[in-house]
Amino acid sequence: MRRLGAGQSLRFVGSPEVERCMEASGPLVVADVVRWCIRQTWIQTRRCVPRWTTQGERFVRHQLAWSTNNLSAEDIENRFGEPDARSLEEMYGLNRSISGLESESDSALQVAIQGKCRRFAVARYEIAALEEEQERELSPEVEREQQVEPPQTAQPLSPHLHPDVERLFLHGDIVPSSSAFRSAISLFTQTSAAQHLEVTAWPDDFIATTDFCETVAGYTSSSVIDKFLRPVHWVVRSKSALVIISPHEANEMLESRANWVVSMHVFAPRTNTAARALQDLSFCAINSAEAIPVPSALHLCLFAGQTVYEEDECARLRKFLGLCHDGSVSAGIDGFCGPNHITPFRQSPVPFLMSIIAMRRGKPFHRSPLGRLLQG
Repeated sequence: MRRLGAGQSLRFVGSPEVERCMEASGPLVVADVVRWCIRQTWIQTRRCVPRWTTQGERFVRHQLAWSTNNLSAEDIENRFGEPDARSLEEMYGLNRSISGLESESDSALQVAIQGKCRRFAVARYEIAALEEEQERELSPEVEREQQVEPPQTAQPLSPHLHPDVERLFLHGDIVPSSSAFRSAISLFTQTSAAQHLEVTAWPDDFIATTDFCETVAGYTSSSVIDKFLRPVHWVVRSKSALVIISPHEANEMLESRANWVVSMHVFAPRTNTAARALQDLSFCAINSAEAIPVPSALHLCLFAGQTVYEEDECARLRKFLGLCHDGSVSAGIDGFCGPNHITPFRQSPVPFLMSIIAMRRGKPFHRSPLGRLLQG
């Protein structure tokens, strides 16, 4: 700041909110900025005077107690201890004197404290309000902080394109017993939901590639891969099956799309009412824009973890899962009314679906249409 104006300059920078707070009859000048800074400094100083006054009064009170000889233990507790609570009269009474120690001490320090309060026009009720605020800050509060436990460190598998997957795109058929494909629902046999999984209830033509299912290395058939499930984004539709593929496979096969005999579709599960429904696979379809059959779309949505459905979709879901909550037939506590000829499930699918949706979404979904359907 030395030699300001002689080779140096000073620029004031402030936000629009600060500029609106400055009172100026015309364009802002340096005097307006300096005047606003001084005013804000005075306001902040006055705001701190009640706290400073409380600390000063406590010091005077303790100093007076130390000067008294032969204090008993009870006297020390009464003079140095702080009250646990205050009466209504102390909190909201009409006594608004600047300080409550006039009768106890007339020391120079106490007089100076009172004079400072008068100078800043601080009343006793402001100090009481400060003490009340401190009491609220010290009151015990129950705090809940969610801690997300990250998955253990794992080595990712290198993506690869199997020749049988290329054959699917170019010829439209799936090689029997090929290691490139597996039942999509069998993916959950390596998750914590495996104990509730009923594989036979899901269709055989609902398939996923091995590259989609296997994401990390070093995991055996008995490992739990809840944290390493790949989201569903790309789906291939052939004449005989619906196949979920990995992003790497979709990217590698795009170059030869002119020779495809299948169609590839973009998919994402619908998790809020504002999102578009993509289960008909008509969005960004390559080689075809035809809607897929309703049962296949239903299986795909449940597998991917979709939680938002329309009313007619909920009715079909209720029928497929064998749920009945209206009391028309005998049902279990979770609404499962099977086994019967309507649903393919022999046991309640509710625990399994609750588990996989929790894995996929990672947050509560009880207020969604699917959550209300599963909980009755």
